[in-house]
Amino acid sequence: MRSTRLSVILIGLAALASVLAWFWLPAQVPMHYNVAGEVDRYGSKWEAVLFMPLLMLGLLALFSLLPRLDPRRENYAAFAPTYQLIINATLLFLLLMHGVLLAVGLGLVVDVPRLVGVAAGVLFAMLGNVMGRVQQTWFVGVRTPWTLSDPEVWRRTNRVSGRVMVAAGLLIVLTALFLPTVAVLIVVLASSLFLGTFAFAYSYVVWKQTAATRQ
Repeated sequence: MRSTRLSVILIGLAALASVLAWFWLPAQVPMHYNVAGEVDRYGSKWEAVLFMPLLMLGLLALFSLLPRLDPRRENYAAFAPTYQLIINATLLFLLLMHGVLLAVGLGLVVDVPRLVGVAAGVLFAMLGNVMGRVQQTWFVGVRTPWTLSDPEVWRRTNRVSGRVMVAAGLLIVLTALFLPTVAVLIVVLASSLFLGTFAFAYSYVVWKQTAATRQ
């Protein structure tokens, strides 16, 4: 497993932003938005400064633990740089969300739903772009009964599903940039549902094809 130095730096930046923002944050900070892009929940400044850094720290600990729990732990070494990229991309997304939250709390004018949509789309595209490099594991990649039972089915399914994920990410970015807030939520949910359904069905089709060629 590659060094987690960048991961630690990202968490440190989130913590530093919290410390700097603490002195100017109001007692109540917007924490959640509805589909119309309106604030529907406020939280204390303690929640605003601690939630995201602690979530990032917890995710890093979880990502570090998963290879040790995975029955196919030996496969992680084959895609260690990709696994580290997945970790860092996820933490970078959360760092950006933390920055948006603090900026709103400090009174800056921020189009939160649009920024979140663009960031989510970019994350989708980044993860999809590297999905084809992921080796068989129980925690990362497209995991169905058929991909886990056959390395070739795993390879083909993750490669094609990754391309679909990149396309979905680009669609989400374009929607966030040019369409109303509610459209962003619809596209994100629809893309996630389609991606899951497609990956499941495609892995079965590939498994059937592979089984037929081996008979």
